[in-house]
Amino acid sequence: MNIKSITITAIAVIISAHVFAQKDVIRLVINGKKIGEVAITETPAVISVNKMKYKKISNLTLIIKQSSVNNVYKRTLQITDENENQLYEVDELRSKVGLYKINLTKIRQQLLKQDIIKVFLAENPANDMMKLPSRRKLLVELHFR
Repeated sequence: MNIKSITITAIAVIISAHVFAQKDVIRLVINGKKIGEVAITETPAVISVNKMKYKKISNLTLIIKQSSVNNVYKRTLQITDENENQLYEVDELRSKVGLYKINLTKIRQQLLKQDIIKVFLAENPANDMMKLPSRRKLLVELHFR
């Protein structure tokens, strides 16, 4: 093989590796310990959770890593019950993009009464004067048992 074909092959491999590495994922950290990581797809992830196992959780951190983040939008994480009545809302940390810290001590009693919890990612224009459409995407459904 000549140098030209080796170089083209190497560039193609690097580009394809870069594209596959930019998957959108959600990482879950409970009380400072990484629990899991789920890829964001068009359909929301469904996760079964044992209520008794996670009854003593105080801090929950969601890290949403997206390949393209638009800075014109302010992102908010919304936690709702199965009828989409809002239980809790947390804004993205200004210091770190995609980081949401949830203090569960405030909403623990409400969460334990629910059978299904839905987590939405809402994107609203950062400036109210901008005429951009708001977006809301269902990321995950937590089914408590």
